[in-house]
Amino acid sequence: MKLKTKFGIISVIVVGLALSVGVFVFIQVQELEKQIEENRAAGEIMKGVFEVNLLTSDYLLHPGVRNQEQWQARHQSIEELLKPGIFVHLEEQVILDDLIKDHEAIETTFLKLTENLENREFGVTEKPDSSELEERLMAEFLVKSQTMLSGASRLMDISRAELAVIQQRTVLFIMISVAILTGIILLVLIVLARSILRPILSLQKGAEIIGSGNLRHKIKVESKDELGDLALSFNEMTATLRKSYSSLEQKIEELKELDKLKDNFLNTTSHELKTPLIPIHSQAQLLLDGDFGKLNGEQKKSLEMIFRNEKRLDRLVSDVLDISRIQTKKLKIIPKKFSLTKVIKSIDGDMKLKVQEKEIDLTMKLADLPKIVADSDRITQVVSNLINNAIKFTPEKGKISIEVEKSEKEVVVKISDTGIGISPINLKKLFTPFVQLDTGLARKHGGTGLGLVISKGIIEAHGGKIWAESKGEGKGSAFFFTLPIGKTKLNKKGGG
Repeated sequence: MKLKTKFGIISVIVVGLALSVGVFVFIQVQELEKQIEENRAAGEIMKGVFEVNLLTSDYLLHPGVRNQEQWQARHQSIEELLKPGIFVHLEEQVILDDLIKDHEAIETTFLKLTENLENREFGVTEKPDSSELEERLMAEFLVKSQTMLSGASRLMDISRAELAVIQQRTVLFIMISVAILTGIILLVLIVLARSILRPILSLQKGAEIIGSGNLRHKIKVESKDELGDLALSFNEMTATLRKSYSSLEQKIEELKELDKLKDNFLNTTSHELKTPLIPIHSQAQLLLDGDFGKLNGEQKKSLEMIFRNEKRLDRLVSDVLDISRIQTKKLKIIPKKFSLTKVIKSIDGDMKLKVQEKEIDLTMKLADLPKIVADSDRITQVVSNLINNAIKFTPEKGKISIEVEKSEKEVVVKISDTGIGISPINLKKLFTPFVQLDTGLARKHGGTGLGLVISKGIIEAHGGKIWAESKGEGKGSAFFFTLPIGKTKLNKKGGG
């Protein structure tokens, strides 16, 4: 059964129960209102009879037309209250009938009494028994009045008792009805909640299991509603993901194999390229030195060009070899104790000619550093790469600063320049193999983009860190790297 259907049926049941309770409550309220009306009528009758008795006493003490008219007016108003059909209970109807009879008898006695009083007052009659008749009529009148007052009091008591009973019954019925209705609604909601909550919890648990990587898990939801459909869709999705994941794993393995083949190819090719470069270098050097005869100017110029390009090719092959070693975690690190300050100063001397050619202001701020334990040749390679890049991308008459600071556990080297700067997007690409920044000056100088990647691999192999900072293009840049003080802890990700 669909959830929509369940909610519809439950809604009809709840509304039906609510309407039934409402109808019963309405009936009880109507009965209560009717009893209240009866009680009010009984009170009016009681009040009227009491007032008639008071008016009777006034008339008997002070007979006169005014008191007689007041008595008759109030007596007539009581007559309007004593109408059949107001009271529904048998006992009340019997009392009402007695009150009607007493009311009529009182009116007859009062008329006889007033007639006798008027005749005696005006001397119309001289019967000897007129006084006796008057006394008898007065006695009868008082007895009937007292009887009527007693009946009205009884009617009032019965009406009040009935009203109290109906009030209690109405309140009790409403409370019981509301309790029953609330209980039924709660029971229905609990049953509905359980029928919905169980599949939801099953879905949640299944999603957690699948999310942890178990794509073979199937969610078991047997309900034939929307939640059951959702579980089926979830299982179908999981099956599709499992197929896609299996295919992806296969492709990843293929890519790993291709990457391994690429690394092997680079390593083998680099070694093969390195082999012929050695005799080329040595022969070119012998020719330049004049070992095979004196060279004319054109020959010497041509050999110098060959020698420069051979060195360039040799550096490229060495960089490719280093990249291959870093990626295959075969970069050899030979640590020994040396002075980092001397290394930086020696590189400064080697590059002094380049700095002078571009009229670059090169400053150094070197702390009093202790000797560190690292591979001096590799650290020299890193420093040389960073300083060479700073010179390459700094325009003429620019500035380059080399600063070295030490802390308790490491030294920090900072090489900053006033060069072309680096955009935030390019900062993310700096240490990616074979990537060079997409700027005009970068394209002008060319290069493979391997220097920073190799530097990163070397520094991380020593347990240090390397990064770059720049405020944007045209605002210069700064490169930092750290090295631990003391015995180098080789990083397995970078070297061996």
